[in-house]
Amino acid sequence: MNKGVKLLLAVAVLGVLIAAWFGVRSIPQGTEALDEETTYLFVVATDPATLTFMEYEVNGETVSFEYKDGKWINPADEYMPLDQTQVGTIASALTTVACNRFISADGNSSAEYGLDAPSYRITMKYNDGSTVEYYIGLQNKHTTEYYLSVKGSGAVYGVNAAILDYCTAVYEDMLVLDEIEEIAYDKVNKLVAELSGGNVTLEKLTRKEETQNEDGETVESTVTYYVLTNEAGSAVELDAETGDSIVKGVLNPVVLECVDYYAEEAELAAYGLNTPVKLTVHYTEELAISTETSSSGKVHTPMQYTIRFGFVQTGEEKADAYMILPDSDMVFSVDVSAFESLF
Repeated sequence: MNKGVKLLLAVAVLGVLIAAWFGVRSIPQGTEALDEETTYLFVVATDPATLTFMEYEVNGETVSFEYKDGKWINPADEYMPLDQTQVGTIASALTTVACNRFISADGNSSAEYGLDAPSYRITMKYNDGSTVEYYIGLQNKHTTEYYLSVKGSGAVYGVNAAILDYCTAVYEDMLVLDEIEEIAYDKVNKLVAELSGGNVTLEKLTRKEETQNEDGETVESTVTYYVLTNEAGSAVELDAETGDSIVKGVLNPVVLECVDYYAEEAELAAYGLNTPVKLTVHYTEELAISTETSSSGKVHTPMQYTIRFGFVQTGEEKADAYMILPDSDMVFSVDVSAFESLF
């Protein structure tokens, strides 16, 4: 047995203590309170603070994490933006495994338990060079437990199905991606797209119109409309519904996928972002103001938010669109059909 790794194969602990120390890692939410006579076996009990690497295999797919420079990374792609809280929770859970019962002293090679070809393989490595590896096999249809064994021991245990919550997540489940700033569409005054031949603008305007009601009286109302001006300076009027749909499309772009978590300067050309179209959202925000004698009051403040778009021609009439948000190195592929009139 490696130094610093404790495989406690027959230590019974009261359920009250396990709940305090182990939390709900192996006990599904909604389970009724454990009887004080319930006992558990710690088959893996290691210190998560000393963990440097963990890996699990889920139906043939390997998911790996390395603790480096104070954070968890994907060793094959260190720029992948992982949710550190989620990965930390997985690390904490998989370094401490409590089982419901002891099943067999020498059955880990038996097809009866599915441990001869386990569905899940978990490997944990620690800063002292030690390693723990354990396997999860078939599910017992009667108890809903899964069969578990630890490398170096033939013993088989029954573990709560909740353990799968911590060894079935793939990278896509734990990505933290940049998100567009939340701007209310009705606060947007103008959109400006900077193209090579000039600017395309969509400006929201209002005017007074007089109509007659059923009694023949003249009624004045305020009408909102938009003016779309192309690169050549030609303008066309759009109704409020059409203009609003374009603005909403910009503020809520259809993101297809994140194609690059950390795009360096030399990589931008592949997405057409070396010469991007800058699309600036002009809007008004109410900001609180303060004086020497008071902190109350608000002022309407003009604001700007600029998104960069790149286009790569893939056919005579088709181009793939990509997007980078302000202060971000992530590149997203997007569907711009909702606001393609701006390009």
